[in-house]
Amino acid sequence: MYYSQFLSRVCMPHAVLLQPKESWNSSKSNDEIIVGHCTKVPRNSNLEKLRSGYLFPEISRHESEHLRKNPDASLIRLGIGDTTQPIPDTITLAMAEQVRGLSTIQGYRGYGAEQGNMALRKAVAGKFYQDMGIKANEIFVSDGAQCDISRLQMLLGSNVTVAVQDPSFPAYIDSSVVVGQAGELEEETGKYGNIIYMNCGPENDFFPDLSTIPRTDIIFLCSPNNPTGHAASWQQLKQLVEFAKAKGSIIVHDSAYAAYIRDGSPRSIFAIPGAKEVAIEISSFSKFAGFTGVRLGWTVVPEELLYSNGFPVIKDFNRIVCTCFNGASNIAQAGGLACLSTDGYQDLCKVIDYYMENAKILVDGFTSLGWKVYGGKNAPYIWVHFPGMSSWNVFAEILKKTNIVTIPGRGFGPGGEEYIRVSIFCADVRDYDAVERAIKEADPIDVLVVNHGVYYMEEFETQGLDVMKTMIDVNLMGSFNVIKAALPLMKDREDKRPASIALMSSMAGQAGIYGFAVYSATRFGLRGLAEALQQELLVNNIHLSIIFPPVTETSGIEQVEFISVLTFEARERMPEITKIILGSSPGMKTEEVGKITIQGIKSGSFSIPCRLDGRAVAIATAGLSPQTSFLMASIEVVFAGLFRFVALLLQWRGYAIIEKYNYSHKKQQVE
Repeated sequence: MYYSQFLSRVCMPHAVLLQPKESWNSSKSNDEIIVGHCTKVPRNSNLEKLRSGYLFPEISRHESEHLRKNPDASLIRLGIGDTTQPIPDTITLAMAEQVRGLSTIQGYRGYGAEQGNMALRKAVAGKFYQDMGIKANEIFVSDGAQCDISRLQMLLGSNVTVAVQDPSFPAYIDSSVVVGQAGELEEETGKYGNIIYMNCGPENDFFPDLSTIPRTDIIFLCSPNNPTGHAASWQQLKQLVEFAKAKGSIIVHDSAYAAYIRDGSPRSIFAIPGAKEVAIEISSFSKFAGFTGVRLGWTVVPEELLYSNGFPVIKDFNRIVCTCFNGASNIAQAGGLACLSTDGYQDLCKVIDYYMENAKILVDGFTSLGWKVYGGKNAPYIWVHFPGMSSWNVFAEILKKTNIVTIPGRGFGPGGEEYIRVSIFCADVRDYDAVERAIKEADPIDVLVVNHGVYYMEEFETQGLDVMKTMIDVNLMGSFNVIKAALPLMKDREDKRPASIALMSSMAGQAGIYGFAVYSATRFGLRGLAEALQQELLVNNIHLSIIFPPVTETSGIEQVEFISVLTFEARERMPEITKIILGSSPGMKTEEVGKITIQGIKSGSFSIPCRLDGRAVAIATAGLSPQTSFLMASIEVVFAGLFRFVALLLQWRGYAIIEKYNYSHKKQQVE
């Protein structure tokens, strides 16, 4: 496999220079040298059968090489599916509390059960397997789905036969090779001789034609699929369960991306009657909760699943877990429990909604360029077809010309040739380079709606500078980035028809509110930006609008009462005075705000309030804001004094509430 040359300048007599030959399957390049001592222990022959380098480290190597040649390049990483949004503080606070507890007698915990915290196992069963008959003792908490794939392979051994989707997550095949299931690699086809590759492409709706698949002991199926993004339908999974029963096979179902399903497809194979007799399910908190670095997952092994001799599979898997694993981190498991709380789960749904918005943008972008796009509807991946082209060449070309990292489809199996996988875990508006490149792909732009923002309610004195900076960076700098990137395209539009830039502010951008100091500052800043920028862009026939919505109902939130939509942590930090002032201020639905926004942009309005009270505040605070309507200008002039008086009454009422609360609070402290 390799040859050696003695080093003439090495003092130790047994030190040798190992130089890899071209046939040495290693991710190291051929000009690298390794200094070491040759033992008499042979290398695992199965590892010699692996193709050089696991896919994702190979991508990282290409990234590093590109940066070495282009040190000033700013990469946009849409390749490896690592999450980018921060974990909600409802969850990180639970982990922090667990950490702090380790410093106390009462809170210290050492080894836990290898199978996982029973409270978490029960929570997983209740949240994801309700009415499916899955019991807590059938759930094994782990450090991630990929680790469990290897443990399952250890459980199954080298004598089983395996079928995998093609394309599919490479860990299924690589782990099969390592344990000795795969046979020899056929260089011409890129397939291993003993593995059945189940073709999953557009021609069969990305689901294998089971009538053409021979019997195997194990069937790996990922739904939603990585990399194609396809979520198997109820009928497709039913066919698979019936197929496995008829053939006496075991399905290993990977549901790591189930939280992204939007079309009602089953999120677990155990939604299918009879699946408990033929299936194991692995899943993960990684993409669902942003735990890619925290590491937490689970595997479900039903008690009904038996070997050919009638022995329960769950007993052997329990032995594997107890032998090879000391249990997931107590800290990570505390975070997992918080994820499944009412507030934690709701917060995570919002993050997933954000990622799926990215998916829509990416799908629209690639589609507008004329490419056929799959996925992005039920999974965090986009599968883009480049007919007749090598996927590695497409990957290299995109990286070279745009500094965007994708994943070549060939890395997921022979069926991935001519495709690239694009992750939706994109950079946000704070990354100017990412924004600029995305906007250039959207050319031309007639209407630009700057609709993003974050808020944290807390008194200014106690609010952390990092939280303040986040609001400023997202709400202000993010808006600057989007507009600055779009302006050249809007100015250079060929038809020169009127164009519009609409900034989404807030009613907190019309009047300051107790507890909203920094948020209000960022929203007031947008008004100043709009007023000044309107003057600069008059000559370009680009019109500015600024929208002032109240709290708005978003996906996953059923109630629109202001305080009720807040997360637990936000409610806890929300000053009591703010709660009193806001009371039960009603909100609006996104559709209502959207309709008013479009009408306002079409009419050329600068200020677009969304309710009657917002209109009154807009008139009272009109100041030097532009006004294109003679009627509205007249109303503002005539009624400005009246609305100013009303505004003062409201302000005095607010001050009275603050003084009354402070007096009452001080009195309670004295008593």
